[in-house]
Amino acid sequence: MDTIRFRSAFHVFVQFSILFYFLIDGPVLLTNILIVPQFFGIVLAIWSIWEMRKSNLTVFPVPGKNFKLIKTGPYYSIRHPMYTSLLLILIPLTIAEFSGFRLCLLFIFTVNIIFKLLFEENLLKEKMPDYSDYMKRTCRLIPFLF
Repeated sequence: MDTIRFRSAFHVFVQFSILFYFLIDGPVLLTNILIVPQFFGIVLAIWSIWEMRKSNLTVFPVPGKNFKLIKTGPYYSIRHPMYTSLLLILIPLTIAEFSGFRLCLLFIFTVNIIFKLLFEENLLKEKMPDYSDYMKRTCRLIPFLF
């Protein structure tokens, strides 16, 4: 397995392992005020998936052969809205059932998706000449911040 495929698989493995842990360890949907960011995270995820149907995107950061850059919906202003949605879901779950272990997992998850999106963006810049222009007018995860 080459380095790019290994790194891609590693990022996906870490991401889904942590998501799976949160899924089986406690409540998935909260009933207090923390449901608000979760709700927005779920809406953003559904909207992002809906827009992704126009492309050949997968959970792996390596772009497929017939990849098409999406610039509509949440992708108009956020380059990685799926990662943003996952953070909007996991941060409230960490707060609601707080433990040092959950906080550590959230930190690892966040670092992993940052490295994953940087890796993905480098691959996309190589494959698509207009990706650099898209990067200049959008934010990575959080509008107006990052």
